[in-house]
Amino acid sequence: MRRMRGFTLIELLVVVAIIAVLIAILLPSLNRARESAKRTVCATNLKGQGAAAAIYASQFSDNLPVGGPLTGNWFHDQTVFYIDNLWNAQQSTFNMGEDSFRRLWYCPSNGLQNKDGAWRDPTGRFGTGTSGMIVRQVGYTYLNAGRAMNNVTKDPANPGQPAFYPVRATPPLEWHKKWSATPFPSVSELATDEISSTKSSGDIDFSIPLLASVSYNPAATSHLIGTAPAGGNSLHFDGHVGWHKFSLDTASYGGVGGGTSATPAAPFYWIANPND
Repeated sequence: MRRMRGFTLIELLVVVAIIAVLIAILLPSLNRARESAKRTVCATNLKGQGAAAAIYASQFSDNLPVGGPLTGNWFHDQTVFYIDNLWNAQQSTFNMGEDSFRRLWYCPSNGLQNKDGAWRDPTGRFGTGTSGMIVRQVGYTYLNAGRAMNNVTKDPANPGQPAFYPVRATPPLEWHKKWSATPFPSVSELATDEISSTKSSGDIDFSIPLLASVSYNPAATSHLIGTAPAGGNSLHFDGHVGWHKFSLDTASYGGVGGGTSATPAAPFYWIANPND
């Protein structure tokens, strides 16, 4: 009777080593494919926001919703007025439900903020209790007029804005109220992926979430390579969404949450060269 011969220890170790090598070869490709898929979903989200803005503007003399005085302190805070009016515009054309519309406002590479506490604010952090919610904390940063400070734009139509402001921005950040009438629509940006840091200069680690020590949802930089941002998607006023590389040498940024004009406490970055 023949006896079945098993694998020797050496043979098993060789097989394990081969599998480990194959995994090491394939993992980077899988990670790149996963990130590529997230970038595509992110771009689709921004295109959905652009479609909603265009629909709203077509019904209101080309104006974007502004929303009045704002109590949020960050560039990812949007007034409930702004978001809900875009939602209503989407519903009038596509009959989009809340869950589907909510997904448009959070990048899949930045999952920290897509939580009920940011979208619905059950604690009343942004207002005076649940019924007093004024803004929603979302996953992108914006350059609509509702973000602009009175001491920057000198805009009498938007008094009472909170004390944050763009600083050392090259080129200067522009705040927008119109959709189709915005100059240079193919390069003017309305919304971008969030790129934020806890430091304004020096050895910046973008992988550390902004406000990570607080109890509500911190802000994280989207589309990281290691500890640095690879770049981001940007929604432009001609409706297209483009992917742009990130570089500290060319980035514009605005400071929020205190600090000085020379050294903002919490910079949010925008990609300054949309043609790279």
